[in-house]
Amino acid sequence: NLTLENAVMDTSRLIRTGQVQNGGISQTDFRNRLCEEVNILLSCDADKLQLDVRSFSSFNDAALPPPLDDDGNLSTDLDHYDTGGSSADGGTSDIVLVRAFYEWQLYTPIVAAYFANMPGNIRLLSASAAFRNEPY
Repeated sequence: NLTLENAVMDTSRLIRTGQVQNGGISQTDFRNRLCEEVNILLSCDADKLQLDVRSFSSFNDAALPPPLDDDGNLSTDLDHYDTGGSSADGGTSDIVLVRAFYEWQLYTPIVAAYFANMPGNIRLLSASAAFRNEPY
């Protein structure tokens, strides 16, 4: 989980500082950058890793889908990529929330009995970063 958290913090900085927006970094490119940081321990299979980036004009506007569906499986509605904007002229920049979810398969039955939080002996790992974009 710490590997995922560090990767989210590092890659989120690219959004916060405007490097993603000004550099034309696509959703695929952003995901690949996150994957470069987690590939030591985690695979970047689309089935296992979901990356959700959403922006809001205020904290009151924040509405997020839950990571799990009604059956306890990872939601398919977590593939959003909205990096928000910045107000370099002194206005208010957007608030951005970057969330990453990873399905970690637990193979040891004793461990799975205590740590699985999804069907099929899977532990859902999650990491997030919330910030207001800097002026850029």
